[in-house]
Amino acid sequence: MVSVQGTPFERGLAHGRALRAEIQRAVPIWKADLARTYKMDADMFIHRFLARTDYLTAIRKWTPGLLEEVRGIAEGSGFSFETMLVYQLIDEYWVNGAVAASAEHCSAVGVRASGKHPGIIAQNMDLEGFRDGFETVLDVRNLSGVEAFVLTEPGLIGLDGINNRTVAVVVNTLAQLAHRTDGLPVAFVIRGILEQGSYREAARFVQAVKHASGQNYLIGDQAGMGDFEASSGKVAAIPIQDAFVYHTNHPLVNDDLAARYQADEKDDSHVRYAALRNRLQTDSEDMMGRIEAALRSHDSESHPVCVRFQGKDHGCTFASVVMVLSKQPYLLVAPGSPDLYEYRKFDFLKQVP
Repeated sequence: MVSVQGTPFERGLAHGRALRAEIQRAVPIWKADLARTYKMDADMFIHRFLARTDYLTAIRKWTPGLLEEVRGIAEGSGFSFETMLVYQLIDEYWVNGAVAASAEHCSAVGVRASGKHPGIIAQNMDLEGFRDGFETVLDVRNLSGVEAFVLTEPGLIGLDGINNRTVAVVVNTLAQLAHRTDGLPVAFVIRGILEQGSYREAARFVQAVKHASGQNYLIGDQAGMGDFEASSGKVAAIPIQDAFVYHTNHPLVNDDLAARYQADEKDDSHVRYAALRNRLQTDSEDMMGRIEAALRSHDSESHPVCVRFQGKDHGCTFASVVMVLSKQPYLLVAPGSPDLYEYRKFDFLKQVP
């Protein structure tokens, strides 16, 4: 775990310096993947992508501090600001390019608090295989006293996380939904959520911003939980009718589509959704164990919830997280597929006020 604190630029600078060696290894691998995928020099792709999009306006409006954090990461790591900015835009170049389908593999579940257990939000975060081995947890402390544990990789501001106010968020790409080239990118929405003091504040934030990419945001704290499918023109809340909410990579309620979409009950996303639903239908005192078992599952050989690493050119479970929304919230992280790696616990030092 790497701890960063102070002003946004100071946090980014500390991140870049502490993980400089890892970022220096990760960025060339990422650039090689860009070049292979888009059939052009990576630096040319970065230049053209920024020239044809305008994410900066939305970032400056909604999360200006995070823009300074990226500047700090760039300076600390020795890469240009433009390179490190595009490095943050995983979902944005996925949905604007030919590789949107590669993003379609994350599995998330939320369980509301009951007399048997606190609220729980969990996810298998699945990414491209070339990111395997770069799993990192940031301990981010801002000047207002909010502290967050953020799952990420070196140089990236965040993938999901939980803060010391018990606000937690996990995400799933919804490439079928409409996107825009001037909205707030997913990584900045995630960190913006983690700067909020309550679920209600986080829900207002995610419903207020203009979203760059189709994404599902499962958010909760001690008092509440909600699931929001965000597209460029609409944020639709999924009704949570019982204790559980599940999501994979197909829209359930948002009809603001990028193109004609026809649901296929046998595709990867639907099969994983069914696996979560089948395993997690009834409340129990052993909810933690049941959630971890679901995240480790291979109920379908071809479309498992847990995806083992099979090489740099294949998608895999980058990390698995379980976030407990109790008065003393904590994060469990398995650095890879959770059927092979044990969960490690990250505790906040102080109780939630």
